[in-house]
Amino acid sequence: MINSTSNREINLENCIVIWLDATINQTDNATQSSVNDLRHIVDGVFTFYDLDQCIDYITDINDEKVFFIISGSIGIDIVPLIHELQHIESIYVFCCNTHIHEQWSKHYLKIRGVYNHIHSICYQLKRDIIQLSRNSISIQVIPSNSGQYDNNKLPVSFIYLQILRNALFQLDDFDIAKKEMIEFCRQYYVTNISELRLIDKFEANYEPTQAIWWYTGNSFVYKMLNQALRSQDIDLLYKFRFFIKDLHVQLVTLCISMLNTPNTNILYRGQGMRRNEFLQLQQNGFLSFSNFLSTTMDKALAEIYVQTSQDTVGVLFEIEGSEDVVKYNTPFTCIENLSHFPIEKEVLFSMGSIFRIKSIVKIENKEDCYRVKLMLTDTEDEELITLGKCLEKDIVDKNGLFYLAALMRVIGKYDKAIYFYQLLLKNSSLESNNPLHLSIIYNDIGWTYKEQEDYTKALEFYRKALDIDEKYLPENHEEIATVCSNIGTVYCQQHMLDEALIYFERVTKIHQSRYQNHHILD
Repeated sequence: MINSTSNREINLENCIVIWLDATINQTDNATQSSVNDLRHIVDGVFTFYDLDQCIDYITDINDEKVFFIISGSIGIDIVPLIHELQHIESIYVFCCNTHIHEQWSKHYLKIRGVYNHIHSICYQLKRDIIQLSRNSISIQVIPSNSGQYDNNKLPVSFIYLQILRNALFQLDDFDIAKKEMIEFCRQYYVTNISELRLIDKFEANYEPTQAIWWYTGNSFVYKMLNQALRSQDIDLLYKFRFFIKDLHVQLVTLCISMLNTPNTNILYRGQGMRRNEFLQLQQNGFLSFSNFLSTTMDKALAEIYVQTSQDTVGVLFEIEGSEDVVKYNTPFTCIENLSHFPIEKEVLFSMGSIFRIKSIVKIENKEDCYRVKLMLTDTEDEELITLGKCLEKDIVDKNGLFYLAALMRVIGKYDKAIYFYQLLLKNSSLESNNPLHLSIIYNDIGWTYKEQEDYTKALEFYRKALDIDEKYLPENHEEIATVCSNIGTVYCQQHMLDEALIYFERVTKIHQSRYQNHHILD
């Protein structure tokens, strides 16, 4: 096997290319040139000359989609073995005599074609990657009558992206954030010369007004940001925070200016949907897209992407809106004059767009294809407001990193919450400038460790919070009672009841003192 990518545990592009050919030569310049051509499209390219090693590698893959290039002589034997594997996305037969292999290959739906030149494969591969990207966009559905949900039952990925987006926008460390993102991308693409050149270009020339242009190109920005949004990888989203903000702000600016507002009230998006996802649509209610959502004013163009397969249903989304775009939760605007692909009449929505599902109708004369009509929610949608309140009700401070940390805590992502709290603690001026805010952070970290059942750590941070409160607050202050109650609860969970009683008695004394003082004032 020849591994042409750097060794790393996580693939942030969600797909790889595997190339199997018994005659492949790892030192051959033509082979290396072909691999480089493929890596312009997909970073992870793995070449094999041993059939058994290749099969073992493929069957061990869990999460990545595989685009499989195979020589014709081997393909006739191996394709029947791997064709039905769910993670095999597409197969490309690469041979000298295309006529011979076109006969057997036409019986397999995943075979995209028979080719005798790598450039032809690259052309088709690029088209297939675009289709996969459209089909892989993260979608969440929640039924109507959402008032039954609370923040423990609510699908957390549904509404929190809008809240997360607002939290990221409150961070103002532009230069630091840009440097962190560039350094991370360089490390990830350390062996990919073409992407490294783009990263250098980005570092030297990027301006906030170019965010849409960079996003719509098939570069590291588009691939990594989309994967972060698909997987809702908070670490990666945090690394891209400055670019997310720039892209959103540029959409807002264009939206408000009304100069690029679509002249039509109907927008279109074609894609394939996994069958289990499509079944969820039929519950009606709300539909949320996590990514920046690409749509078009050209219905015929959208219909090209309405494709079906063994695993997917073809869907044409028809999105109804109005020219009063400023009333919506999510900005959207026509970007054809700023995009890499101006002929597509593209209209781009910001991340976390939320729609009401109005109807689902089968498209005539097209098997497994459906038209889904959506309406973009506005800022006065009562059910949406209820969902937002459910999630935000336990977040007191809605500023920057604290907001991010508290959001992660509320939705149960405790490791991520601690990560952001620790970033806050790196602020050396926090204790001297705002010690009571530091106490709140310590208390929240303690609560988070308690939920993880790490009681030793929980007590450590609760005591840090109590030390600060005792130093700066009156002895009968409610905040001291809260922290003491938290400490007592941890001791109870450790079955250390004598220690718990000490702190609960202190809580009782504080409450009695506050009641007496209040009664005297009355």
